[in-house]
Amino acid sequence: MRYADPDLCPDCRAVLPPRVDSCPACGLRLRHRIGVELFTTLRRADDLLAELRAVSTTPQTPPPPPGPAAAMPALAGAPTATRSSAPAPQAPQKPRTSQQAQTSQQAQTSQQAHSPVSRTTPAPPTPPGPAVIPPMPSMPSGA
Repeated sequence: MRYADPDLCPDCRAVLPPRVDSCPACGLRLRHRIGVELFTTLRRADDLLAELRAVSTTPQTPPPPPGPAAAMPALAGAPTATRSSAPAPQAPQKPRTSQQAQTSQQAQTSQQAHSPVSRTTPAPPTPPGPAVIPPMPSMPSGA
C-alpha cells in the first residue's frame, strides 16, 4: 500500500481519472495548495515507512548476557541508595566576596519589594544537634 497514490483519492480512495482537479466521488479539491501539500506529506510518509521497514528487517545487536549485575539492576557508575539516619553531607560552598554578597542581598531586597505577597521576618535557624530537654522538677515526698 502507498499513501501517496496519484491514482486514488487520498480521502475516499476512489479511482481518479488522469489530470483531474477534484475527486469525482467526494469532491475533494486535489489541485488546491493544501491538496498539493497533502500529496507531498503522503510521499514523505511513504519514504519514512520504507526506511522503517528497512530498519525492521536488519538484525538487531543481541543484548549482553546476564551476569552478576543482572541480579541487581543499576546503572553503571550510578550511586547506590543506602539507608542512614544521619543527614546527607552538604557540599562545601565557595566563600563569597563582599561584592557578591552585596549583589545577592540587593537582589533579595528588590525581589521582596516587588512581590505582591507581604513578607514576615523569618525565625532564626535552630542550632544543629539534639534538643536539650530540662529535667523534670522532683515532687515533694509527702504529697
